[in-house]
Amino acid sequence: MIETALIVTTVLLLDRWLGQFRRHQTLVGFGLLGARVERILFRGTDRSTRMCGVVGWIAMVLPVLVVALLLMHLQGFLFLLAQVFTLYLVLNSRTLSVQAFGVQQALLQKNLALARERLGWIVQQDCEQLDEEQIASVTIESLLERANESLFAPIFWFVVAGIPGVLLFRAVSILSSMWSYKNDRYYQFGWFSGRAHHWLCWIPVRLMALNYLLLGKSSAVVNGWRYQANLCSSQNRGVMMATGANALQIKLGGVAWHHDKLIAHPILGCCRRPFPNDIERIMVLIEHGLLVWIALLWLVGFYYG
Repeated sequence: MIETALIVTTVLLLDRWLGQFRRHQTLVGFGLLGARVERILFRGTDRSTRMCGVVGWIAMVLPVLVVALLLMHLQGFLFLLAQVFTLYLVLNSRTLSVQAFGVQQALLQKNLALARERLGWIVQQDCEQLDEEQIASVTIESLLERANESLFAPIFWFVVAGIPGVLLFRAVSILSSMWSYKNDRYYQFGWFSGRAHHWLCWIPVRLMALNYLLLGKSSAVVNGWRYQANLCSSQNRGVMMATGANALQIKLGGVAWHHDKLIAHPILGCCRRPFPNDIERIMVLIEHGLLVWIALLWLVGFYYG
């Protein structure tokens, strides 16, 4: 466990120092291959497309697991290097923090056009009609989601299952982001991809919520978890948003544009709508939660030797 704590700490420091490759994000080739598999297997919106989605998911994930298992046969320093490199490719905290900070700075300068443009680099939705509060809200929501996808869930699966665990999660996460939109095209094809992603995120999301319970307004976080999380169609998203918002005593959700449709999301949290400075507050909360995880890894490592 000490070795695991050392690897995770080293990779986080590397990520802060080097960041991600600008045009070579994690498994870009995997995403392009996924798009090709979709074009081959997609059969329209009928129910048979669901099975095609399952076949496509297996075809994409199985080779990743084979590569991961081959890496597990490395010995000594090569195996250590493989673990560091694999986790470094999957983790990505610096890029999102820099982008979110850019949105915050644009809002503080009252430059809504620039804030909308920078937010568009982060989220896949129409930002042109968002006001200051909505921009701050969407940025914070994205930070909460990405904290799970790019930090906490990969670390969890690396600790639990090593290279196979973290590569499996990253592959499933990419496929979910591509195929699990709840629209006419992907409702059937992306069904299995969405369910697999849901279950792989189930434990990490709730461990994140415990972070917010520990570091934020505890009573509000408990109430949000109990009474607000179930308002979302996605249980995992509900837990993330309700606990994160209540930890900071702000309100998230409301009406927003998604893929040219105006969608009303439930209001989660309490007290007030977010201000631009709340973007930095959520980044600090996530950072402190990450430090809690690292501290626990080292404590467990020293305890069990």
